[in-house]
Amino acid sequence: MKQKIAVITGAGSGIGLALTNQFLSMDDDTFVIAIGRQSSELRALCVKFNARLVIKHIDFNHTGATKKIEQALSKYDRIDYLVHCAGSVTPLKRIHSIDYEDWCATQKVNSDIPFLITKLCLNKFKHSRVLFLTSDQPVTAVEGASAYCVSKAAMQMMCDCFRKEISHDIAAFATVAPGNVDTPMQKKYERYPATCCRCQCF
Repeated sequence: MKQKIAVITGAGSGIGLALTNQFLSMDDDTFVIAIGRQSSELRALCVKFNARLVIKHIDFNHTGATKKIEQALSKYDRIDYLVHCAGSVTPLKRIHSIDYEDWCATQKVNSDIPFLITKLCLNKFKHSRVLFLTSDQPVTAVEGASAYCVSKAAMQMMCDCFRKEISHDIAAFATVAPGNVDTPMQKKYERYPATCCRCQCF
């Protein structure tokens, strides 16, 4: 059986880390490319699944991130699974006080980079599966979390556009809102209503 390849972003913690472990544990023929800002917890998985796990340490908001992503994916001719778990909930402040640079950083992590990675993988897909982790659908405005809400609404529309325009023979696209999950990012918005982020996909 040909080895299947999965790309998981936000793999260093939370749901991304859990899904990386799940992919590696459920099928001995699955190879995982784990992309994340941090790799400390991934190292334990690397000891256990060394032959089937590649860790790419990439911060999506750092200069040169797109080039690193392109280089990381260029080595693979086929991608069977792409799971977008990386995300940012900050800045958590009222919309009139958000710095433009901070706004752009949130949009980049939550919608721009997922678009880039998905587009880079299009010629590697063949009956593949693409999953975007998101919040409740439709995303509703929550006071103090506008940058996050706008980026997730954009991501959901982006997924719909890929689904509309890309053949199922290439890939199937979906979003999922796992519900309230305890992850390290939860502390950053715990004073805001839970509806601002029904999934902690970081």
